[in-house]
Amino acid sequence: MERLAVYCASGDMLARVRERFEKRGVAAHYTTDSADAERYPAIAFIMPHFSEPCVRQAADFAEKGCGVVVAVRAEHYDDARAFFTGTGVLVLKLPLDAELFAQALGIAQDVGAKLRRAKEETEGLKNKFDDLKLVDRAKCALIQYLRMTEQEAHRFIEKQAMNKRVPKREVALEILKTYES
Repeated sequence: MERLAVYCASGDMLARVRERFEKRGVAAHYTTDSADAERYPAIAFIMPHFSEPCVRQAADFAEKGCGVVVAVRAEHYDDARAFFTGTGVLVLKLPLDAELFAQALGIAQDVGAKLRRAKEETEGLKNKFDDLKLVDRAKCALIQYLRMTEQEAHRFIEKQAMNKRVPKREVALEILKTYES
């Protein structure tokens, strides 16, 4: 399977792009269906008119962790650069130099992979933070209702988690269900 999708909103534009790219040996999946394009780690958006729906779609793909290259006409280049600043989207001017385009796609794939890893790491940290908040709430409930010290409450939650072989989060949820209902 190709590692790249080339997306154009218009079928006519896609046919012209496909013909040019295939002549230059660019192996890609060519599509006008955004859901189809989303399955690929890198997506090239060819948008000579810099239309609002395509711009939003490109930004959404980048946010989901796809490597995105947007190619626009020279007169839209500054607007596209300004819009995509900080998103990880690479912006190129049409017409495209085949070698530059291939390099940009490689960079887009790398950027997409880094964005996906960063997003996964952020989600993991967010989950850990949420678990810590939950355990702290449970400790507060034990302190308030059972008059434990903070150390006793902490030790109680840890011991329950070990004895039941469940995460502290589950013990905390049980405690909160008991005392905050």
